[in-house]
Amino acid sequence: MGDSTSSEWHDGRSQAGLLIRTPRLSDHQASLVAASVRDSALEARAVRTHRDVLRAVSSAALRLATPSDSMGTEAELLLTSGLGWSRKAAREALSGMSREWTESALGKLVEAEIGDPALLDGFAPDPTRDGRFRTAVGPPLVFQIHAGNVPGVPVTGAILGLLARSGVLAKTGSDEPGLLPLFARALAEADPLLASSLAATWWPGGDLPPAFSRWGKEAGKVVVYGGDSAVRAVRLQIPPEVELIVYGPRVGLAVFLPDAPDAAAALLARDVCAYEQRGCVSPRIAFVVESDPLDVSDLVAAAMTEESSRVEPPDVTEAEAVALRTARAECEFAGLEDGSTRVSGPQDLSWTVLAHRGAGADSEALPRAVWLYGVPSLESLEILLRPFTGRIQSVGYAGRDGETELARLASRLGVSRICALGEMAWPPPDWRHEGRHRLLPLLTWTDWEPVP
Repeated sequence: MGDSTSSEWHDGRSQAGLLIRTPRLSDHQASLVAASVRDSALEARAVRTHRDVLRAVSSAALRLATPSDSMGTEAELLLTSGLGWSRKAAREALSGMSREWTESALGKLVEAEIGDPALLDGFAPDPTRDGRFRTAVGPPLVFQIHAGNVPGVPVTGAILGLLARSGVLAKTGSDEPGLLPLFARALAEADPLLASSLAATWWPGGDLPPAFSRWGKEAGKVVVYGGDSAVRAVRLQIPPEVELIVYGPRVGLAVFLPDAPDAAAALLARDVCAYEQRGCVSPRIAFVVESDPLDVSDLVAAAMTEESSRVEPPDVTEAEAVALRTARAECEFAGLEDGSTRVSGPQDLSWTVLAHRGAGADSEALPRAVWLYGVPSLESLEILLRPFTGRIQSVGYAGRDGETELARLASRLGVSRICALGEMAWPPPDWRHEGRHRLLPLLTWTDWEPVP
């Protein structure tokens, strides 16, 4: 991302070269935006019920995933032009995202985390204590800072903020900054008041414009999706009394249990290619238990070929090409003497499978690349993964032999979700991101004990 070219604009480019330009807000302008969003959110609390909010945000978000809708057409174009994805990949990604945007899914999330949705509208009886009432509401303003890896996450983040009855200030992701503003436009048609409770902008990574500091001070809570450097920058800017909610980098893993069927290779390929392997749930490494990973790699390579013909991959960047060639060369060299490794993948680098008979955990965040390692047992796998405790988001697996032991192992390692291969990229709406609630951290509870 380039620096802003003038004092009035932030300029940059997406991963596929799409030009990005947003106004560079002064401190005063950023303060005015925050005040406007805050006022709208407080008005919406008074005149909208949680059901009104649920219905409006769902209908607006689902337009982005509807190919026949103009908003859906534009959303697809944003992913193809901004990320270089094929139309089919963009359409499938939007369809996958929309699973958690339905009114039913969002309603179940609210009920799962707070119980009675009426608590978001005002005081309701506390079921744990007779005569007491309680309510839950977010701060007037929430500031969300999004990473650039997975499109759609900023939309979901904004939805959660609005469900918490907060105004939302958002810095969109670097690689795909367009979906959140598009959602705001759709929301303006569904409910102008709620739409005015949301403001989104973008600035280049590493830049700390006045809006960053001002919004961090104005917000009651700040949510950061990003790595350690982003978190440190935010902590330095916001007052100590402002709560910081962090969603840091995580990785996904796959496990082939001893009785995993051959069909599991196609399921792994589906998970690897979904969202072009950009998400924290995307598997970079697959562990093969009690079987030869080189044999499994042949199945995975065939599956990757088929999946890539079904959903065309984007062109790799020059930097990605260098990294992929280096990874392939290192894998080949490691098995040069004993034949303990195998490299699979076409010359255009559209996908890569790197198999090692020995156990290991090395990998890189590269497009459609997966490392396969052999492990003699689940016990040895746990020992191998202990240094990564708390950093593994999801584990997808195939087979039934040892699945209970695998689930217990994953829980000891702090994994937030264990699921079947082929479903890693599409967690249920009430999934606890990083093992935590998603709506609840935005809320503050008030207990009312009436005078007897």
